[in-house]
Amino acid sequence: MRGNTGILLVAYGSPGAAAQQAPDCFESLVRRTFPALPVYRAFTSESRRRGAFQQVCCMPPAAGALPRTPPGEMISTGLPHRGYTFSKLNRSDPAGGHRDSVYEALLRMGAGHCARVAVQSLHLVPGLEYRAMTAEIAEALKAGGPPHIRVGAPLLHTEADAHEAAAALTALFPEERDPDEVVVWVGHGGSASDDVYARFASAVAALDRRVLLGTLAGKKGVENIIEELRALRNGSAGRVRLVPLLAAVGRHAAEDIAGAGERSWRGRIAAASFDCRVELKGLAEREEFARIWLARLAAALDALEIGGIS
Repeated sequence: MRGNTGILLVAYGSPGAAAQQAPDCFESLVRRTFPALPVYRAFTSESRRRGAFQQVCCMPPAAGALPRTPPGEMISTGLPHRGYTFSKLNRSDPAGGHRDSVYEALLRMGAGHCARVAVQSLHLVPGLEYRAMTAEIAEALKAGGPPHIRVGAPLLHTEADAHEAAAALTALFPEERDPDEVVVWVGHGGSASDDVYARFASAVAALDRRVLLGTLAGKKGVENIIEELRALRNGSAGRVRLVPLLAAVGRHAAEDIAGAGERSWRGRIAAASFDCRVELKGLAEREEFARIWLARLAAALDALEIGGIS
């Protein structure tokens, strides 16, 4: 059964060598864990940027109505996918190699005799990018891709996932962290995922009040975080550790979070008289989180009757 089974890892696909470090680390872990299975990669942002996957008339979900794909659920052509068009483009990675969309990668895997595929994304929430991924999977099934596909859940899929990730988050930096230091994690966010991030923030606060969560988009912006810092410090200044809550360190981390400009999160927190230092490292580079995604992949493989982590 292993001979016709493959693994597809899906990442957002931010450009630049630094952004590739986290998915490369995760792929290495996957290859070590499942050495008998071929591993392919696909990118969601690259396909949208270059036109391989183009949303033309699909309405975004209402706030709080994010899609829920249970771990290991079979994707079928019955999924809603109208409003999406696909073109098969050959793209090259700046560092060399081919950059496939999810659709292209699945067709490539089917042509390589993979009849069974476990798909695992490095998305944090089941939002628009995750939904785009499942739509591409549905299109690939229609176009003659692998007939048996199971999908591992994103990091923050259920309430139980929020508590699991909160435990991993608050366990970081225990030895080197100053007693009065506040850790601020910054995710991408967006109106459609505000509820997911709020649930996660509540789970984190229940474990450590000195760990805060904000987002580049959505309700919990930098001004909200500065207000929370002031309340937490009773108006006095203090040390802040700023960390991206992103699978990989791409443009958002390098510019919008850690940039030297006065409008970056780092600049605005420093302007509020806090001693702000930044740690740029993607979640997929941190073993605590990579193991969570790996367990989701193992569940998808179990659903294909291949067995779990050996």
